[in-house]
Amino acid sequence: VERLNRAIPDQPEFIRGALRIIEEFPDHLEPIDDAIEMFKVLARQYPVYILSNFQDSPFDRLVVRHPFLREARGTVVSAKVNMMKPEPDIYHHLIGHYNLTPQETVFIDDRPENIEAAAMFGINGILFQDPAQVRRELIKLGILL
Repeated sequence: VERLNRAIPDQPEFIRGALRIIEEFPDHLEPIDDAIEMFKVLARQYPVYILSNFQDSPFDRLVVRHPFLREARGTVVSAKVNMMKPEPDIYHHLIGHYNLTPQETVFIDDRPENIEAAAMFGINGILFQDPAQVRRELIKLGILL
């Protein structure tokens, strides 16, 4: 938004609209019911963490809208730490901040480049396609659901 403001300083309505879109973005995200249920089951049995490329206050708004996200043991949001996936620093931060053992960690993401970046740290990765596929992959890794 700051770059837009510098590029088109004579368009304050456009800038306000862009800010509103960013803030209200979480209101338009509907999680997949089977994924929510899997998240809840996993969070009851294992320490679950969220690693997300998201804006600061919109993420807070998302958590209010979807309280199941509070069941995570910890959260790293890119805008809050000024890093983002797939940059190696954010994985290093996650591992160090929560004292994770990479070989005992499973990272689920919908972007191949993020899975590849996590693998550089020895983290097992599952490329999300749908909840049933993730469930099968977790079971292959010995994770009980």
